[in-house]
Amino acid sequence: MKPKFKRRFGSFAFFVAILLALVGATICLRAAADLIQQAKYDPLRLRAYLIGLVPSVILFSVVGAHRLRTFIHETKHAVLVVITGNNMKRFQSGKYEGQVEYEMYLDSLHMEPFVLLAPYCWPLFSLPLLVAAVFLEGSNTVEFLIALGVALGCDTVLGYREIHPAQTDLKRLWGGWFVTRPFIYGVHIFWFSLCTVWALGGWLAMELTAIRAIDLIDSILRGG
Repeated sequence: MKPKFKRRFGSFAFFVAILLALVGATICLRAAADLIQQAKYDPLRLRAYLIGLVPSVILFSVVGAHRLRTFIHETKHAVLVVITGNNMKRFQSGKYEGQVEYEMYLDSLHMEPFVLLAPYCWPLFSLPLLVAAVFLEGSNTVEFLIALGVALGCDTVLGYREIHPAQTDLKRLWGGWFVTRPFIYGVHIFWFSLCTVWALGGWLAMELTAIRAIDLIDSILRGG
């Protein structure tokens, strides 16, 4: 990817996002674990979700698909450029290399770290699936859960496979490994757990997770 300026990036918003990702990951992971341990889930929903998730994880773990992976990598950069309201100038994708040229506006420079790290944790496929599943709950639920599992497996595996020493994106943030990895892993765990919570119990499970989050925030504000 080729931004307008070649320099190191960082912002207060990004460092706050690291903390939020880790807190969100902890809450959602604990909620999913509690639902399973207390047997407060629908076995049919879980089975449908796993039917999509497990084969997807296996498939994308063993298949090379270099051209597809490069295209998805650059697409995630491009999507975040557009979402953050910036100017994408050029998109190019080949078998092993790709490039997105973009220009960040001055009032959105704090969003550049998110653009750089998008290929490693942005849920390109599972995000629209989860949104659709939430709004259409009760309609074709099994099909949506299978599709969500497939999409989540794709996003998770391809995101992790992009993390390697040759990736220049990961070297261009202030703090390097110490900030990029907590953010990437935190977002992955948060999103994977949130999707799993939905798969386990739909709206009820999400409400229980929200209550857990509110209780945690209240405890922090009250000083423990």
